[in-house]
Amino acid sequence: MSDVATPEAVREQIAGLAAPLREQLRRVDEACAAKQAELNLLRETQRELRTALRAVDPSFREETKAAKRAPTNGGGRKHVAPETLNEILEWMGRHASRFPDGFCASPLARERDFPWSQATASAALITLHDSGTIRLDHRGTGGAKYYKVN
Repeated sequence: MSDVATPEAVREQIAGLAAPLREQLRRVDEACAAKQAELNLLRETQRELRTALRAVDPSFREETKAAKRAPTNGGGRKHVAPETLNEILEWMGRHASRFPDGFCASPLARERDFPWSQATASAALITLHDSGTIRLDHRGTGGAKYYKVN
């Protein structure tokens, strides 16, 4: 006969190569299942300990997601940097004659030479008003707030 392998011989060789790999995969799967069971047990123990601590020790407070968040300036209002507030205040001082009725966020944002967005303008006006730097002069149509520099 010739030295060419038969299909059965090739299948036997492939099965011989696959058997150790299958055994290795079975052992890894078993190890994963054991580790997962251990993790589930640890989480259950952790949950019970936290529940017991909250019941026994009123001072026990875990750090929640809310506590991990960055501090805000109150009502979720956009924060405006102090440098930007000063720049906007200077801009308002230079252009006060063009706004005899006062400054409002949306008309300011439409100005060609006003380099900030409407959201920044609105937040800046509120912050400047809260600090007493500008005063609320009147409300316009639709509730727009018009401010004037003190």
